[in-house]
Amino acid sequence: PLTPLRCVRGSDTKIGHYRRDRPLASASTFAKIHRFETTIFGMMNDHLVQWEALRVNARYLFVASVICACLLSGCGRPPMTYVLGEESTKSLDASAQEKLAGALDGFFGTPDAPKLAEPLKRVIKGDEAALAKGASSYRKLCMHCHGLSGDGNGPTAKFVLPLPRDYRPGIFKFTSTDAQANPTREDLMQTLKNGVPGTSMPSFALFDQKEIENVLDYVILLSIRGQTERFVVADAESGGELTAESVADNAGAIANRWIG
Repeated sequence: PLTPLRCVRGSDTKIGHYRRDRPLASASTFAKIHRFETTIFGMMNDHLVQWEALRVNARYLFVASVICACLLSGCGRPPMTYVLGEESTKSLDASAQEKLAGALDGFFGTPDAPKLAEPLKRVIKGDEAALAKGASSYRKLCMHCHGLSGDGNGPTAKFVLPLPRDYRPGIFKFTSTDAQANPTREDLMQTLKNGVPGTSMPSFALFDQKEIENVLDYVILLSIRGQTERFVVADAESGGELTAESVADNAGAIANRWIG
Protein backbone atom coordinates (compact mmCIF):
# COMPACT_ATOMS: atom_id res chain seq x y z
CA PRO A 1 0.00 0.00 0.00
CA LEU A 2 1.05 3.56 -0.60
CA THR A 3 2.40 5.52 2.34
CA PRO A 4 1.48 9.15 3.00
CA LEU A 5 3.75 11.49 1.10
CA ARG A 6 5.43 14.71 1.92
CA CYS A 7 6.90 17.38 -0.26
CA VAL A 8 10.67 17.73 -0.02
CA ARG A 9 12.98 20.32 -1.45
CA GLY A 10 16.62 19.72 -2.18
CA SER A 11 19.30 19.32 -4.79
CA ASP A 12 18.16 15.84 -5.75
CA THR A 13 14.49 16.72 -6.23
CA LYS A 14 12.51 19.26 -8.14
CA ILE A 15 10.40 21.72 -6.25
CA GLY A 16 6.90 20.34 -5.91
CA HIS A 17 7.77 16.71 -6.58
CA TYR A 18 6.79 14.07 -4.05
CA ARG A 19 8.65 11.10 -2.70
CA ARG A 20 7.13 7.88 -1.41
CA ASP A 21 9.87 6.79 0.90
CA ARG A 22 9.26 9.21 3.76
CA PRO A 23 5.75 9.36 5.37
CA LEU A 24 4.19 12.64 6.52
CA ALA A 25 3.25 11.22 9.94
CA SER A 26 3.28 7.93 11.79
CA ALA A 27 0.27 5.61 12.09
CA SER A 28 -0.15 6.52 15.76
CA THR A 29 -0.33 10.19 14.87
CA PHE A 30 -3.06 9.50 12.30
CA ALA A 31 -4.95 7.47 14.89
CA LYS A 32 -4.79 10.38 17.33
CA ILE A 33 -6.01 12.78 14.64
CA HIS A 34 -8.86 10.42 13.78
CA ARG A 35 -9.90 10.12 17.45
CA PHE A 36 -9.75 13.90 17.81
CA GLU A 37 -11.92 14.43 14.72
CA THR A 38 -14.38 11.80 15.90
CA THR A 39 -14.64 13.48 19.29
CA ILE A 40 -15.13 16.96 17.81
CA PHE A 41 -17.75 15.84 15.30
CA GLY A 42 -19.52 13.87 17.99
CA MET A 43 -19.67 16.91 20.26
CA MET A 44 -20.93 19.06 17.36
CA ASN A 45 -23.61 16.49 16.56
CA ASP A 46 -24.70 16.37 20.21
CA HIS A 47 -24.97 20.16 20.29
CA LEU A 48 -26.99 20.21 17.06
CA VAL A 49 -29.39 17.61 18.45
CA GLN A 50 -29.75 19.59 21.67
CA TRP A 51 -30.32 22.84 19.74
CA GLU A 52 -32.99 21.24 17.56
CA ALA A 53 -34.74 19.87 20.64
CA LEU A 54 -34.56 23.30 22.27
CA ARG A 55 -35.98 24.95 19.12
CA VAL A 56 -38.88 22.48 18.96
CA ASN A 57 -39.60 22.87 22.66
CA ALA A 58 -39.51 26.67 22.34
CA ARG A 59 -42.05 26.48 19.51
CA TYR A 60 -44.41 24.36 21.61
CA LEU A 61 -43.87 26.68 24.55
CA PHE A 62 -44.79 29.70 22.41
CA VAL A 63 -47.96 28.02 21.13
CA ALA A 64 -48.91 27.04 24.66
CA SER A 65 -48.37 30.60 25.93
CA VAL A 66 -50.56 32.01 23.13
CA ILE A 67 -53.33 29.55 23.99
CA CYS A 68 -53.09 30.45 27.68
CA ALA A 69 -53.21 34.16 26.85
CA CYS A 70 -56.33 33.61 24.74
CA LEU A 71 -58.00 31.62 27.50
CA LEU A 72 -57.19 34.27 30.09
CA SER A 73 -58.05 37.36 28.05
CA GLY A 74 -60.63 35.98 25.63
CA CYS A 75 -60.11 35.33 21.93
CA GLY A 76 -61.62 37.23 19.01
CA ARG A 77 -60.90 40.33 17.00
CA PRO A 78 -61.15 43.76 18.62
CA PRO A 79 -64.37 45.70 17.99
CA MET A 80 -64.39 47.76 14.79
CA THR A 81 -65.04 51.48 14.96
CA TYR A 82 -65.92 54.11 12.40
CA VAL A 83 -63.38 56.81 11.63
CA LEU A 84 -64.32 60.49 11.80
CA GLY A 85 -63.82 62.60 8.70
CA GLU A 86 -60.90 64.93 8.16
CA GLU A 87 -63.05 68.01 8.75
CA SER A 88 -64.03 66.70 12.17
CA THR A 89 -60.49 65.88 13.24
CA LYS A 90 -59.25 69.30 12.13
CA SER A 91 -62.09 71.31 13.69
CA LEU A 92 -62.55 69.50 17.01
CA ASP A 93 -60.22 68.71 19.87
CA ALA A 94 -59.80 65.16 21.15
CA SER A 95 -62.55 65.48 23.76
CA ALA A 96 -65.05 66.87 21.26
CA GLN A 97 -64.14 64.18 18.73
CA GLU A 98 -64.82 61.49 21.31
CA LYS A 99 -68.14 63.08 22.17
CA LEU A 100 -69.14 63.30 18.51
CA ALA A 101 -68.15 59.70 17.80
CA GLY A 102 -70.20 58.53 20.78
CA ALA A 103 -73.27 60.48 19.65
CA LEU A 104 -72.99 59.12 16.09
CA ASP A 105 -72.54 55.54 17.30
CA GLY A 106 -75.47 55.94 19.63
CA PHE A 107 -77.73 56.84 16.69
CA PHE A 108 -76.27 54.82 13.79
CA GLY A 109 -74.67 51.95 15.69
CA THR A 110 -71.27 50.39 15.02
CA PRO A 111 -69.90 48.37 12.08
CA ASP A 112 -70.62 45.19 14.01
CA ALA A 113 -74.12 46.27 15.10
CA PRO A 114 -75.66 48.99 12.90
CA LYS A 115 -78.84 50.59 14.25
CA LEU A 116 -81.95 51.49 12.32
CA ALA A 117 -83.35 54.58 14.05
CA GLU A 118 -86.90 55.67 13.29
CA PRO A 119 -86.06 58.48 10.80
CA LEU A 120 -83.93 56.06 8.75
CA LYS A 121 -86.75 53.56 8.30
CA ARG A 122 -88.24 55.86 5.68
CA VAL A 123 -85.14 55.37 3.51
CA ILE A 124 -83.80 51.93 4.40
CA LYS A 125 -86.02 49.03 3.36
CA GLY A 126 -84.69 46.21 5.54
CA ASP A 127 -84.84 45.76 9.30
CA GLU A 128 -81.85 45.82 11.66
CA ALA A 129 -81.09 42.13 11.08
CA ALA A 130 -80.95 42.67 7.31
CA LEU A 131 -78.84 45.79 7.87
CA ALA A 132 -76.35 43.77 9.91
CA LYS A 133 -76.14 41.24 7.07
CA GLY A 134 -75.57 44.10 4.66
CA ALA A 135 -72.75 45.38 6.89
CA SER A 136 -71.14 41.92 6.88
CA SER A 137 -71.39 41.64 3.08
CA TYR A 138 -70.06 45.17 2.70
CA ARG A 139 -66.95 44.31 4.73
CA LYS A 140 -66.29 41.29 2.50
CA LEU A 141 -67.07 42.85 -0.86
CA CYS A 142 -66.63 46.63 -0.62
CA MET A 143 -64.58 47.68 2.39
CA HIS A 144 -61.17 46.97 0.86
CA CYS A 145 -61.77 49.86 -1.56
CA HIS A 146 -64.42 52.08 0.03
CA GLY A 147 -63.21 51.77 3.62
CA LEU A 148 -64.95 50.76 6.83
CA SER A 149 -66.58 54.20 7.20
CA GLY A 150 -67.36 54.57 3.49
CA ASP A 151 -64.69 57.24 3.10
CA GLY A 152 -63.12 55.71 -0.03
CA ASN A 153 -59.90 55.04 1.87
CA GLY A 154 -59.80 51.27 2.13
CA PRO A 155 -56.56 49.22 2.14
CA THR A 156 -56.53 48.81 -1.66
CA ALA A 157 -57.81 52.30 -2.51
CA LYS A 158 -54.35 53.74 -3.22
CA PHE A 159 -53.72 51.07 -5.85
CA VAL A 160 -56.75 51.84 -8.05
CA LEU A 161 -57.52 54.69 -10.41
CA PRO A 162 -59.88 56.45 -10.35
CA LEU A 163 -60.07 56.47 -6.57
CA PRO A 164 -63.05 54.74 -4.91
CA ARG A 165 -66.14 56.81 -4.11
CA ASP A 166 -66.41 58.55 -0.73
CA TYR A 167 -70.01 57.94 0.36
CA ARG A 168 -70.02 60.41 3.24
CA PRO A 169 -70.88 63.62 1.34
CA GLY A 170 -73.93 61.85 -0.14
CA ILE A 171 -72.88 62.76 -3.70
CA PHE A 172 -72.66 59.99 -6.29
CA LYS A 173 -71.59 60.20 -9.93
CA PHE A 174 -74.14 58.14 -11.87
CA THR A 175 -77.54 59.47 -10.83
CA SER A 176 -80.79 60.66 -12.33
CA THR A 177 -80.95 63.58 -9.89
CA ASP A 178 -79.20 66.94 -9.81
CA ALA A 179 -75.44 66.91 -9.32
CA GLN A 180 -75.60 68.03 -5.67
CA ALA A 181 -78.70 66.01 -4.76
CA ASN A 182 -78.82 62.59 -3.17
CA PRO A 183 -79.33 59.72 -5.62
CA THR A 184 -82.43 57.59 -5.79
CA ARG A 185 -82.34 54.00 -4.60
CA GLU A 186 -82.71 52.85 -8.20
CA ASP A 187 -79.65 54.92 -9.19
CA LEU A 188 -77.47 53.09 -6.67
CA MET A 189 -78.98 49.72 -7.59
CA GLN A 190 -78.02 50.26 -11.24
CA THR A 191 -74.44 51.02 -10.24
CA LEU A 192 -74.24 47.89 -8.11
CA LYS A 193 -75.69 45.67 -10.83
CA ASN A 194 -73.84 47.15 -13.82
CA GLY A 195 -70.57 48.18 -12.20
CA VAL A 196 -68.56 51.06 -13.65
CA PRO A 197 -66.61 50.09 -16.79
CA GLY A 198 -63.06 51.40 -16.86
CA THR A 199 -62.80 51.44 -13.07
CA SER A 200 -62.26 48.87 -10.32
CA MET A 201 -66.00 48.88 -9.51
CA PRO A 202 -67.30 45.44 -10.60
CA SER A 203 -70.81 44.28 -11.35
CA PHE A 204 -72.73 42.43 -8.62
CA ALA A 205 -75.51 41.30 -10.96
CA LEU A 206 -74.85 37.62 -10.21
CA PHE A 207 -75.29 38.08 -6.46
CA ASP A 208 -78.52 37.28 -4.69
CA GLN A 209 -80.98 40.17 -4.98
CA LYS A 210 -81.61 40.21 -1.24
CA GLU A 211 -77.88 40.50 -0.51
CA ILE A 212 -77.58 43.40 -2.95
CA GLU A 213 -80.53 45.13 -1.25
CA ASN A 214 -78.89 44.67 2.15
CA VAL A 215 -75.57 46.09 0.93
CA LEU A 216 -77.43 49.01 -0.66
CA ASP A 217 -79.20 49.76 2.62
CA TYR A 218 -75.87 49.76 4.44
CA VAL A 219 -74.27 52.08 1.87
CA ILE A 220 -77.17 54.51 2.39
CA LEU A 221 -76.66 54.28 6.16
CA LEU A 222 -72.95 55.13 5.77
CA SER A 223 -73.79 58.04 3.52
CA ILE A 224 -76.40 59.50 5.88
CA ARG A 225 -74.01 59.01 8.79
CA GLY A 226 -71.26 60.91 6.96
CA GLN A 227 -73.59 63.74 6.01
CA THR A 228 -74.91 63.96 9.56
CA GLU A 229 -71.36 64.18 10.91
CA ARG A 230 -70.55 67.09 8.62
CA PHE A 231 -73.75 68.97 9.50
CA VAL A 232 -73.24 68.48 13.24
CA VAL A 233 -69.63 69.70 13.03
CA ALA A 234 -70.76 72.73 11.01
CA ASP A 235 -73.35 73.49 13.72
CA ALA A 236 -70.70 73.13 16.43
CA GLU A 237 -68.43 75.59 14.64
CA SER A 238 -71.34 78.05 14.72
CA GLY A 239 -71.83 77.58 18.45
CA GLY A 240 -74.04 74.47 18.43
CA GLU A 241 -73.78 71.52 20.78
CA LEU A 242 -72.35 68.08 20.06
CA THR A 243 -75.30 66.16 21.46
CA ALA A 244 -77.36 63.10 20.62
CA GLU A 245 -80.29 65.40 19.93
CA SER A 246 -78.28 67.33 17.35
CA VAL A 247 -77.29 64.09 15.64
CA ALA A 248 -80.90 62.86 15.57
CA ASP A 249 -82.27 66.15 14.23
CA ASN A 250 -79.71 66.39 11.45
CA ALA A 251 -80.07 62.72 10.52
CA GLY A 252 -83.85 63.13 10.22
CA ALA A 253 -83.47 66.15 7.95
CA ILE A 254 -80.95 64.34 5.75
CA ALA A 255 -83.16 61.26 5.53
CA ASN A 256 -85.97 63.47 4.23
CA ARG A 257 -83.67 64.70 1.50
CA TRP A 258 -82.98 61.12 0.45
CA ILE A 259 -86.69 60.45 0.16
CA GLY A 260 -87.51 63.26 -2.15
